[in-house]
Parts: sequence; structure tokens; C-alpha cells
Amino acid sequence: MKPDDLTWNMLLLHIQRALVGQVSSSLRAVVLRLNGNSALLKFFFDGEMTDLDWSDVHGIYGEVLAYYDDPDIQLEVNRLDMPEKLPSLEKDSESWAYMRRE
Repeated sequence: MKPDDLTWNMLLLHIQRALVGQVSSSLRAVVLRLNGNSALLKFFFDGEMTDLDWSDVHGIYGEVLAYYDDPDIQLEVNRLDMPEKLPSLEKDSESWAYMRRE
């Protein structure tokens, strides 16, 4: 069971809403890690990120933060080029918010 299912599901929904129209072809995945009252959004990109990619990530992050009064949500951006495999999820604390078909 994941931490507080309602919080978990609402945060995933907010992330997925923020991703609409912002996903470039180089975005491989977005992972949500929830640990108590804090969260981490992990973005994984294939190849060099463009200025637009950086702008989109910060826009997505800002939109997610806007849903909460005093959020403890951190951002992590990673470059992980194909054919490297995406990392495995940590059981009960992480979930895919987005993953492209590969």
C-alpha cells in the first residue's frame, strides 16, 4: 500500500494534468516518489535537453506546486540516454506519472 492513497492519487493526477501538452519527444519518464509529507518529481530525458525542455519542466513543476499551500515537493532532472534502461521503482514509495513507449 502506498502512503495515503488519496494524497498519492491526487498528486499523480496533478502531475499528469501538468504534463498535458508539455511532453517533448526526448522525455522518457516522470516518476513520483512520496515519503511522508514530502515528494520528489524525477524527470528522465534522452539526450541533451533544449531550452524549451528546461522551460517545460519548470512549468510542469510550477503547475504542480500551485495546487498546494505549502508544498514540500522537490525536483530532480536526469539525463538517461537510450539504450540505458529506466531505473526500477522503489516499491511502495514510487510510481510512474509518465513513461513513453520504448
